[in-house]
Amino acid sequence: MQPGNADRNILRSLFNKVKRRFTKPKKIAVISPGQPIPLFDPSRSLTAKLKGGFLKFLKKIGKTKTRSFKGSPRRRTVVTERSGRNVKEVRYQPGENTLAPVQTLIKAAGQGRYEFRSRRFSIGSRDLVGWEKAERQSLTLVLLADVSHSTHPYINVMAEIINSLTGYFRVNKDRIGLISLSGAQARILNHPTHNYRVVTKSLLSLAIQGQTPLADGMQKALAMIRLQKQRSPGSSSLVIALTDCYPEPLTFHSPDPFDEPAYRESVRAAKLFRKGKVPLLLINPTFSHHEEKDYFPGEKLSVMIESESGGRLIKLYRPMEFAQTQPSQGIPPSHRDILRIISGVEEMIGSRKLGEDRRIAG
Repeated sequence: MQPGNADRNILRSLFNKVKRRFTKPKKIAVISPGQPIPLFDPSRSLTAKLKGGFLKFLKKIGKTKTRSFKGSPRRRTVVTERSGRNVKEVRYQPGENTLAPVQTLIKAAGQGRYEFRSRRFSIGSRDLVGWEKAERQSLTLVLLADVSHSTHPYINVMAEIINSLTGYFRVNKDRIGLISLSGAQARILNHPTHNYRVVTKSLLSLAIQGQTPLADGMQKALAMIRLQKQRSPGSSSLVIALTDCYPEPLTFHSPDPFDEPAYRESVRAAKLFRKGKVPLLLINPTFSHHEEKDYFPGEKLSVMIESESGGRLIKLYRPMEFAQTQPSQGIPPSHRDILRIISGVEEMIGSRKLGEDRRIAG
C-alpha cells in the first residue's frame, strides 16, 4: 500500500528532526538472509565503556596506600607542664605548671589585695595561680641503624615500614630521629622531626661501614629523647635498634668478649633505659641458635640488653650452615621476617602503654 501525501509529509518532518539532533547517525548493519543475528551492538560504544572502566580500575589499584595500623589510632590526653592547652586553674608550683598572670590578678583583686590609692597589688606566694595544661600524647621515635654487613639488608625494610606508617605518625604529630651505628662514634643523622621523608632518605643512603659503637648510639638516643622530653613534656618515646649486637672497638686483651669495654658499656647503657623508663625494641637479624647454651656473643648480648633494659627482643633466625660459613654476611629478609618486624613495631607503638603521665579526669 503506497503512503499518501500527508503520510509522506509526516515521515519527512520526523526524519528532519532526527537528522538535526544527531549529526552523525549510526550506520545500520544490514543483515543478509541466513546470516546469524548478533547478540551485542557492533558499534564501538560498548568497547569504549569497557576500556574506560578498565582504566578506572587500574587507576584505583595503582594508588599507594598506607598500612592499616593494628594499634589504637587514638592517643590519650595527658597533663603537661609547659605545652598544650590550658584546662584548669591550680595553685602555682614552680616546675610543675606555668604561671597565669591574669588569673593571679583577678584572684588578688577578689580577695581585697588591691589598693586604690596607690594602685598597686599586694600579692604573696600563696596568691599565685598556675595553669594545668593538657595535650594529645605524641611519640618520639628514635631509630638506631647498624650498617654492618649482617644487618644492612634490613635497612630497606625499616625504611618501608616508616613509609607505610607515615599516615599514623602524621595524625598524632609524632617525631622520628635517626642515629647511625658506624665508625668510631655513633652519628646523629636526623634529630626528631616531622619530615619523615628526610629520615627515610637518610636511612636508604646508608652504606656498609665497619665498627659498631653500640653503647655510644644507645646513650645518644637517650640524650635525644631527654631533650625532646624537655621541649614536649607530654610526649612518649620509643627506641628501635637494628643491630647484630657485636659492639666495637675491641681491645682483645681478654679471651672473654664480655670483659671488653665495648660489651660492658653496652650493658650499662641498657640499664639506663630501664632507669629512664624508655621502651626499647631490639631487632637482631643474625640469630642462629635456639638454645641459650649455644649462643654466640652477639646473641647472648642481645638477651642481656633485653633483660637489663626491660624492652623487647625480636630474634630473626638464619640458616645454621650460612652462619658457620659466612658469619659476618647478611641475607635478605624473608616474608616471615618482615611480618615479625612490622608486628613488633606496631605492638610497641600501639599496644604498649606509652609514657607515665596520668589521664585527665573528666
